[in-house]
Amino acid sequence: MWKTIFIITILFLLINSYVHVFLANPISYAHKICLSFSPPSSAYRELYSAIVCGADPELNDFGMDMRTIGLYHLMVVSGSHLIFLEQLLNHVTTRLGRSGQLIIFITLTFFAFCCSLLPPVTRALISFMLRKCSLEQKLFWKGHHIALLAGLFTLMVFPEWIKSLSFIMSWIASLLVSLPIQSELKKHFAVYLGLIPIFIGLQPQHPLTALVNWLLGPILGVVLFPASLLSFLISPLSYIVDPIWGGTLVLSHALAEYFKLPGSSFHIPLLAMWIYLLSLHILIYNFLVTRNRALA
Repeated sequence: MWKTIFIITILFLLINSYVHVFLANPISYAHKICLSFSPPSSAYRELYSAIVCGADPELNDFGMDMRTIGLYHLMVVSGSHLIFLEQLLNHVTTRLGRSGQLIIFITLTFFAFCCSLLPPVTRALISFMLRKCSLEQKLFWKGHHIALLAGLFTLMVFPEWIKSLSFIMSWIASLLVSLPIQSELKKHFAVYLGLIPIFIGLQPQHPLTALVNWLLGPILGVVLFPASLLSFLISPLSYIVDPIWGGTLVLSHALAEYFKLPGSSFHIPLLAMWIYLLSLHILIYNFLVTRNRALA
């Protein structure tokens, strides 16, 4: 099943990547539908739309504050959002068997369309299908294998994304998430540390931003996205979720004032980012091979 779904999806995306008119209208329509469900009465509607629909948030004071404290990546739709939806749907459809898996695939694909097939979400969707193929075909691929294959397949379909910073960041994050770290806090901290070489090209990073990410990153990631998503489904919930957004704005501004460093960011060459990503793959592969030999 999953092997067939994956092959059909890749072929369809390949056709679309060269004949762009096929999916342009469906993607635009799905994105508009998503935006229309953003809580209309909320003062933070732009932020709801950014975190759920992948709308491009304006780099206002809040955006600059989130960059300063190293949490800006939580404000944009990422692969982690798709993974959260998958886990939620797994609980809901656990008794439906293969039909439930098909429902999950359709829902995640629709979510990716709602987010305009942004590079991180598209890569995460392909990663999801590769993981399912590996389980179904008993290929025993490890997390870092799937991260590599998903990145390469996505680039094969959308070669122009080789210049996409969000694509590179999502690939690095997925690779680091694949590390055999049991604690979610430690894993989030590892992802942040691994992304620091990319972050410093956006904003100079205070050393204590690592602590902020360790303490606040998982909380914001676990609370803001699902709470905002529920507000799309049940609009009156925005009256409860709005204070969370308001508190996030106040807290981020206070921390940004303390963590703000003099000077400006500097340009990191795209080639250097790809070399860094390749080096991470090699280091993680060698680390896991050495670790497995020591445990054998």
